[in-house]
Amino acid sequence: QRDVEGVITVDYPSSVLGQEQIWRGKKKIGELPDVIDVMMGWDPRPWHGPTTQSYISPASPAAWEAALRRAKALLEETPAARLDRRLIIFDNWNEFGEGHYLEPCSGFGFAYLDAIKRVFCDPSPPCHDIVPEDLELPTPERVYAERRAILGGFPQRPRTVKDHLIAHWSFEEDDASLARDSSSCGFAGFKQDFVSAPGKAGRGFECRGGSVTVAPHSLFTPPDGLTAELWCRTDVAEQSDRWMLNNIGMSDSGWRLGFDAGKLCFQVPRTEWSHSLKAPDPLSLGAWHHVAATYDNEVMRLYVDGREVAHLERGGPVTPSGAALCIGSYATGHTRAFFQGVLDEVRIWDRALTAEEIAALAAE
Repeated sequence: QRDVEGVITVDYPSSVLGQEQIWRGKKKIGELPDVIDVMMGWDPRPWHGPTTQSYISPASPAAWEAALRRAKALLEETPAARLDRRLIIFDNWNEFGEGHYLEPCSGFGFAYLDAIKRVFCDPSPPCHDIVPEDLELPTPERVYAERRAILGGFPQRPRTVKDHLIAHWSFEEDDASLARDSSSCGFAGFKQDFVSAPGKAGRGFECRGGSVTVAPHSLFTPPDGLTAELWCRTDVAEQSDRWMLNNIGMSDSGWRLGFDAGKLCFQVPRTEWSHSLKAPDPLSLGAWHHVAATYDNEVMRLYVDGREVAHLERGGPVTPSGAALCIGSYATGHTRAFFQGVLDEVRIWDRALTAEEIAALAAE
């Protein structure tokens, strides 16, 4: 099958079944000891970007653990005197560039390693999880950041904007991995700990620390103006530093929309964390509200339920951030700065919609 970018992909459980057939075939021949190699995926898109021909989807921790248990069962069937009764390879430790790695990561933490412990290790004594930052060491991802800085990164996939609509996520689909964009641009977002819930219309995205992340693209910082609008509902008062949409990379670029002290907050910085526009009143709890933030390269505006509630002069285009767009949180896997509530019908436009257009959307 093909993913949303048209690249051939093999789902991990199917890959594991193929691996097991190879393991058992070699064991059956039995001419030489054969060490079982359990692979948790293979995804070279970090190296090859849009030129990738195919990949194996990364394993969820549960699927990885199931593969380990299959391997252990075969290991225990191997005659005790053979070398391959005492060895197994976990593939592999730190090849982030080809998308098969067992090191801790922001998406799954130590879950892959915890699965190895549950399947193969004595549970005592307990071990302590430590990441490089705990020892003031750089993270492995720096290698790929440096590579892109040297080589200039990968070309962006071209997108066609129709009627000024950059993206529209309604969260109606049943796909466990992707939130599909119904606009002509096709910006599919990758779900992490996604929870579906009743939305304003149909299904919505209940934010409990999960996120939908869309790969970086220049269209998210359009040169002629911007509108971000959505429906939201929350039962949590006084939310601060909680973000529904975030495209800020460094502190002086991109934009974000969220809450500060229970009040809507829209930020389009020119200098470090500057130009933050906040609504005068908290958003009422327990009800759906239409929220819109616009910027016409002169004035930032906030709207609630079709009515302008605040504005702020800024001047100049949005500074491109080069960052991913995160829906539901500040960033994928962030443990605190995520919105607490439900989102639905998230749309982004490449111009500042008029007050009349915002009112019409709020009345839908």
